[in-house]
Amino acid sequence: MAPDKGRDSRTGSKRSAPIDISSGDSEEEEEEVSQRRRRHQTTRSTKAGKSRRRQASTDTSDSDDDEDISSSDDAPSRKKSKNTATKTTKTTGKGKGSGKARAVEDRECMFKTTDLQWVDDERKFHREVHSRTHQEIFGALDRDVPPITLEEMDQILPEEPDYDEDWSAEDEKKLVQDSEQDRGQQLLLDQDASAFPAFVKVASRYFRRSPMEFISVIYHLEWDQSRGKSNGKKHRWTAVFCKRLSELATHPLFEKNYKLLVLALQYASMMLKNDRRTWPISLPSRDRFFVVLGQVIKKYKGIDRDPAKIHEEARKRLKDGGYTIPLFSEFMLRLEELRAPTSGSTISNSVVPLVYMVGNDEANLLVQATNMVSTTGMPVFRDAPMYKSYTITRDTRERENPPKRLEQIPYLKRSLIAVWRHREKAKKRAQRLGTDSDQEHEESVDLEVGILRERIKEAEATCTRILREKDSMAAKLDAAETRSTRDGMRIAELEAAEAQGASGAALARIAELEAEIQRLKDNSSTRGSTVHSRSFGDDGFGDGFDFSDPVLGGDNTGHSSVGETPGNPTSHVGRSSDDPGPRPAVDFLSGRY
Repeated sequence: MAPDKGRDSRTGSKRSAPIDISSGDSEEEEEEVSQRRRRHQTTRSTKAGKSRRRQASTDTSDSDDDEDISSSDDAPSRKKSKNTATKTTKTTGKGKGSGKARAVEDRECMFKTTDLQWVDDERKFHREVHSRTHQEIFGALDRDVPPITLEEMDQILPEEPDYDEDWSAEDEKKLVQDSEQDRGQQLLLDQDASAFPAFVKVASRYFRRSPMEFISVIYHLEWDQSRGKSNGKKHRWTAVFCKRLSELATHPLFEKNYKLLVLALQYASMMLKNDRRTWPISLPSRDRFFVVLGQVIKKYKGIDRDPAKIHEEARKRLKDGGYTIPLFSEFMLRLEELRAPTSGSTISNSVVPLVYMVGNDEANLLVQATNMVSTTGMPVFRDAPMYKSYTITRDTRERENPPKRLEQIPYLKRSLIAVWRHREKAKKRAQRLGTDSDQEHEESVDLEVGILRERIKEAEATCTRILREKDSMAAKLDAAETRSTRDGMRIAELEAAEAQGASGAALARIAELEAEIQRLKDNSSTRGSTVHSRSFGDDGFGDGFDFSDPVLGGDNTGHSSVGETPGNPTSHVGRSSDDPGPRPAVDFLSGRY
């Protein structure tokens, strides 16, 4: 039976106390305890939460166990306590009931859809990218970044330069001889054979420039040999440096413009070394942001000022003017965020010459900053290495990507000679013009030209706006005149119609009056004829015969009318008093009635 089995399972345990069988529910309680213990044995290999629950159940004291089994009155409460404990254990087990675990689950649920969508989009992107053939990839690459030819290389780095008043053929001959004897010149050509040639190919194709040309004193940049290799070849650009610059050259942020990379290297060096010297910026484009940045730099010329503060003021000017902040400015903000905390030491304007030393740290900082460029917290670009690996790394067409390694040495020599020529030519021009620094003069002139061009551009925009407003006003005036003419014609038409209507009404009124007059005349004539044609016969006197004699001048009364005058009473002698004829008019002059 189950109870016996339960007792056997308790053999050797300190819980082997005799069971009080006085209660009718003791067997049920024993069966319940036995089932609980069997359940504990089957859950030994479960998770930690269930293990703790089993341990809590088996560690119950003997007195509590005996009390639960021997007391029949406590059985219902024991069942209730067991059910409640089980329910509580399920609710508050490990990783389920705590607020921290619940918050983690809520966050996972909240971001689950977004994360899955992100992963799905990435998979779709990689499937689409890797499904493209090399022909499609190379076609797009050649269309956007055409391969450079040897003819273009000869135009960019000619064997013989143009001569002017500051540079002659004798100067060129002497420069070439000096460069061949210079040990440092030869060391610069002794570069790492693994990464440097690849960087030369990338720079030549994307920038149409030799890296020896733009990482030079021309743009105040110099390789930092203090952080180079320690095997006696510190002059060599490291493989990491060349690789990072190749990734940056293919990055869309730099728009195939080597001057943007130069500006970025300068700014990275200023951030890492806390350089407060006046920034000799060379405008990479005529974009409004760079022009304003140059204006702010000129404002603080000769003053030791944090470049981040200058950048902040330039951004404020753009915002106040309603201009858009470009992504390159956001990239500069990332450089400012990544720089180390400002220490007490700074590089002031008293430190000369003005050269920014660059190495692996600056290159790594630039790559990290490009990956951090974002808008509203979302990254704008993919990781920098992806652009190079997707395009240049796959392009193994050696004939389509000159110069080859064997062809690079002559062009590298030309680029180094071009740097030397620029330096010596600047000195001679400075001597001729009487200036201290021709390089500074050129940069100042370039900045002034940029500012003037920007002002001309603004003036042209203003003139265009004024002309547009003038045309708009002329159109409005023409429309107003047309509307006025149309309104005048309408008014004239209304006045003519009104006059015509009034004339018609007047004519109608005249016709009515004439008709009324004619009617009155007709009525008057009709009334007069009726009075003079009345006879005695008509009034009932006489038999209706006419006794008037026209010869005697008598009337129908039988009396003579000779000598009678109107109003004379004698003309009515013999008329009966009952005569209903007209009464004679009253003679007011004679006073006779």
